[in-house]
Amino acid sequence: MRFDSILIITYGRSGSTLLQGVLNSIEGCVVRGENNNFCHHLYHAYNALLQTNYHGNENSRSAWYGGNLYDKDFFLGQAEGLLRTMLKGNEGDNIKCYGFKEIRYNPEEVHNLGDYLNFLSKIFPNVAFIFNTRNLEDVVKSKWWALRDKEEVMALLKETELNFFDFIARNRDNSFHITYEDVIGKSDKLLEMHEFLEVNYTEEAIDAVLATMHSF
Repeated sequence: MRFDSILIITYGRSGSTLLQGVLNSIEGCVVRGENNNFCHHLYHAYNALLQTNYHGNENSRSAWYGGNLYDKDFFLGQAEGLLRTMLKGNEGDNIKCYGFKEIRYNPEEVHNLGDYLNFLSKIFPNVAFIFNTRNLEDVVKSKWWALRDKEEVMALLKETELNFFDFIARNRDNSFHITYEDVIGKSDKLLEMHEFLEVNYTEEAIDAVLATMHSF
């Protein structure tokens, strides 16, 4: 395994739970499900810490007294340890690579995707970002998006994908793009993803995942 952690970056109804299953079929790899954008709150906390550190000083009469003592590296180390413990769970040392998938990366929920993913690379060791997309015409038909205007959803998802592709173009060493269609069709891209991760491609394991119901 080339990486120590994997994060699936996607949007709702992209088939990401199936991709999660494919990655979990790799020996020693555990990719958990969504966590309601938990890490994005850590990102906001980190930025607040940076601002506090910037304004902080040693003057006891200052409104920012002591803020210069807040240690960003300590925060990042604690955040990494927290996530490692929570995501590995009871399986502990048997897990060689851990991570999760999340669908909440659209511009309404993450305003600066590149900066946020760069933050995640600070709290996930040697991380791989796997970007998962799907034919958008199929996505917007889903009940997940049914309560919103179709054209509005389409515009939002197109912008989301543009942000994905921009990040991938600038971070090719640890970013990979695959589609739902690649997974269910077992295209060459699926093999390439395994090669990117430097793990064995086992068709029997893939077929077992594809034959199993994932999500809804």
